[in-house]
Amino acid sequence: MRFHLSTVILALLSLAACAPSADVTNTDVSRTVDIRAGEPAAAAQAPRAAPSSFLVQSFEVWMPFPLYKGSMKSRAIFEVSMFPSVADWSATCWTTTSETLCDPNVWYNCTVSAENERVMFRFGQDLTSVDIKRRWTYGETTMTVTASEPAVWNEGMNPQRQNVTVSQWGKCYKRPNGWKLDWKTMVG
Repeated sequence: MRFHLSTVILALLSLAACAPSADVTNTDVSRTVDIRAGEPAAAAQAPRAAPSSFLVQSFEVWMPFPLYKGSMKSRAIFEVSMFPSVADWSATCWTTTSETLCDPNVWYNCTVSAENERVMFRFGQDLTSVDIKRRWTYGETTMTVTASEPAVWNEGMNPQRQNVTVSQWGKCYKRPNGWKLDWKTMVG
């Protein structure tokens, strides 16, 4: 028999609803605990570590110089998974725009493999940071988690440190696989 941890928590919360300290700010809805009748409690399967960050793969952003903004578009594309990994969960983030790609007031949608979820991204001014937001519904509760990390770009001549390619038309920004963005906030 399998119980979802969130189902157990919700059942306990309904019992404690009248208690003055029934304030829950963080609930992990992804864990399950395997309980078998007749087995000692020590034999129950330990829950996996819950995801606490996003892992960005194949990050690439192209931005034309201002002279070419009218004839060329900015674009961004990268893959997102959870860390530690969650089976069958991934997101593909991409956009092409003739507007400013690095507008901290604009969120771009990603394509997500899970139902009832929405993943978005945005860039800080001059690509100084990357923010990823995940919003999903569990039961009647909407959960939101946000991750943000500063981005360091090197245009130097050293190929081991260089992650920006400059051409006569613009700049191409790339990050190696495995760029981890830790979750900063979780609201539900």
